[in-house]
Amino acid sequence: MSSTVTLTGQIQVAQVTEGTNAELNYPARAWSNAITMTGNVIDERVLSISTVKETISVNSDLVTLGVAVFENMDDDNFIQVGLDGAGTFYSFSDIQPGEVFAIRLTPGITLQAKANIAAAKLKYTILED
Repeated sequence: MSSTVTLTGQIQVAQVTEGTNAELNYPARAWSNAITMTGNVIDERVLSISTVKETISVNSDLVTLGVAVFENMDDDNFIQVGLDGAGTFYSFSDIQPGEVFAIRLTPGITLQAKANIAAAKLKYTILED
């Protein structure tokens, strides 16, 4: 399902990063970023991603890619998200089962995705820049 809504002003992104194991103790660090938003479209869908690279077809009303949030809704399989470069798939993220990943996109790229072992559900939300 895709939708168009009116949005104005800014996109707010916030994250907390923390890491601990036997050799590392990286304390929690929180950050947030407000990104100017001049567009007015949001594209949100749930796709079944196969083990063969697939193009993520973004709503044609969304003219300038802005911030994307990807959520792996599968319990077992990771999903690679990346881009198409002259017919070759270049992964920039392995999203593990249940993980959420946010990134600011470069306008004009072609997004692609691929599951590792079996088809998996990928939810994405892209806000127009």
